[in-house]
Amino acid sequence: MKHLNNAAFLLSAFPLLAGCTQPDQKEDIPYINQLIETLEQTMDKLEEYYNKTELKEVSGYYFISSNNTLPQAAIINTNENSEEYESVLVKVINAVCTDDYYQSNHFMWKVDDGSGDMLVHNSSIFEYDPSEGESYDITGPLNYDFDEWKIELRFEDDVIIGSDITAPTISLIFIVNDTLIKLTFSEDVEEISAETSGNYSINNGVNVIEVNQHALQKSVVYITVSKIVDGDYILTINNVEDLVGNAMENVEIEFSYEGFGIENLNFVNAEVYPNPIKSILHCKFVSSENANLSINIIDLSGREIMKTSQNLVSGQNNFSIFLGDQKPGIYFLEMKTDNKVFRKKIMIE
Repeated sequence: MKHLNNAAFLLSAFPLLAGCTQPDQKEDIPYINQLIETLEQTMDKLEEYYNKTELKEVSGYYFISSNNTLPQAAIINTNENSEEYESVLVKVINAVCTDDYYQSNHFMWKVDDGSGDMLVHNSSIFEYDPSEGESYDITGPLNYDFDEWKIELRFEDDVIIGSDITAPTISLIFIVNDTLIKLTFSEDVEEISAETSGNYSINNGVNVIEVNQHALQKSVVYITVSKIVDGDYILTINNVEDLVGNAMENVEIEFSYEGFGIENLNFVNAEVYPNPIKSILHCKFVSSENANLSINIIDLSGREIMKTSQNLVSGQNNFSIFLGDQKPGIYFLEMKTDNKVFRKKIMIE
């Protein structure tokens, strides 16, 4: 603990400790002098025991009061675990859990706010089950023993999940057609920044025309673009914010496009019928090899509503897909092997 060099300083800082509101009153002088002498004697009995500050030769103590209001916790960084704050009520903010396996470390887990590791001790009074990668605000007295600094947990309120400081990321990019891209973020995004077309750009001469956020799914936007052709592209995103203002900066997403329609397929003599479909879709085409065919039915929002597979043989293949009770509307049929792809727009009646 940070020692006081003069007991009189403690008295001057906290005059009520001496039981008087005016320390210069003559009737209080004998009491003040006695208190100063006692405090000076107490300071002589403080010592460092393996760097832990202790009060030695205690013969007794007096209980004065309880349930008093505690001072505000000192805000510190996780690397400020030092003598200055020993036994002081401290708080670290937005510290990320870097090791949640406290069972193997004497019930201690680690957090880091970017300045260095801090230990948090699940004490016999209160135990918290952290999640690695999660951010926390943590309050408690800073203790030192066994050559380690640690925050001692006391109550449930000592650990609060920290505020969001992470910008959104891209969870999914789906090419609906040659002029529409569906983009799914990792979290809900703020409407104005999400719908600002200038926050998006695509290389190879593709222009972003308009961006619309989904009416209900606030993590989804639809990007209307000038016509894209078969090839590889990079979508760059800037300044799209989550709901607390964390903004994306120069995020690049690579994607490829292969046009819809039978004329661009890698399968020979491919036929899909009937179209429109009531419940059963028939497929036939020639495969150049034995292969496993992945079959997906995708709606216009990019959601996969059905998935199945088919074993292909080298030569002519004929099979049927039972679609079940799907809602009427427009869908995409996608069939893929390791090196071939078939995509076609279909309509279910």
